[in-house]
Amino acid sequence: VNVLTKKTATISGSIFTVAFFTVFALSERHNRRKHKKQEAEEEKFRLVEKPDTSVTGLQVRPGNILVEVTCTDRLEHLERVLQELRPEKQDVVVMAVHKLAPIGSSEYGLAPDQICGDREQELFTKVVSLAEKAGKHVELLTVPSRDDCLALLFTAQQLDSARIVTNPPPHVSAEQQALDIGKAWELLPEPRRGFTLEVIPQGDGRPRMFVLGPHPPRLWPNDIALLHRLWQEISNRPNIGSRLHHRDVVSVALRRLEEELRSEHSGEIMTQVESELQEQPDVEPPEPWPAIHTGEASSVAATTVPDNNASGPAKPVDSNLEAG
Repeated sequence: VNVLTKKTATISGSIFTVAFFTVFALSERHNRRKHKKQEAEEEKFRLVEKPDTSVTGLQVRPGNILVEVTCTDRLEHLERVLQELRPEKQDVVVMAVHKLAPIGSSEYGLAPDQICGDREQELFTKVVSLAEKAGKHVELLTVPSRDDCLALLFTAQQLDSARIVTNPPPHVSAEQQALDIGKAWELLPEPRRGFTLEVIPQGDGRPRMFVLGPHPPRLWPNDIALLHRLWQEISNRPNIGSRLHHRDVVSVALRRLEEELRSEHSGEIMTQVESELQEQPDVEPPEPWPAIHTGEASSVAATTVPDNNASGPAKPVDSNLEAG
């Protein structure tokens, strides 16, 4: 793979596509040329087949940051990542999904414009400009797919990414985008690994962190206090004592809740859930200490990007709650 060298940064010249059984790498850049009706210069890329979709094939380290880009006017999340990036510690992969028609099939090869069309060319030109301005190294990735969320997660799993960074459309909240991506997570091939998802709204929107997959919950202080009171009360019962841990109280409570949801009391339980949702303030519960997230996990190979039919929301980032 050839690389592109610039005065203020070296932008790796590789655009990979993870779609069906075809992988392409960017091998060279054509000469720049200005269009008469365009002020901005646009990079021209040529795609050449390359047989490796792994971390090694893309030449990035495990635990990288995968940044999804969708529009040249919404790249503030990428700028934030580039500003905070420590290249000696972590790599950045910038990814764009080339939306395929629903009738597309993996049985046929994809034309170059089905992998990296005008939209992707424009996006990556802007990405290269931002990266060289920040003096950082990035990898470019284009993924033909019918499902944006599933393609994003499929790629993150293939690349062993530690964090996924996205920017929701103006009409979509951070919570809704996390929910959509969380549902797509359920479709990943086993064994599924967890991911940290950072959703950064455009403008002055507050970045939101979520965890995809099962994880310890972040609890409200009053719920932690209730858990502790129950632990104290039960541990004082005869023949219980020091054998009881907070986790045991939680296990019993969760199993009882599961039983109630499958009984004639299901309606009552759902009423209480709705009441709880309305009473809680529109803020996140505090973390008792900083959550730690690592990108250490095994890469899992896959052959296709499945269709989008799944359920299972993303969850807000939590720190572990140690049982007493």
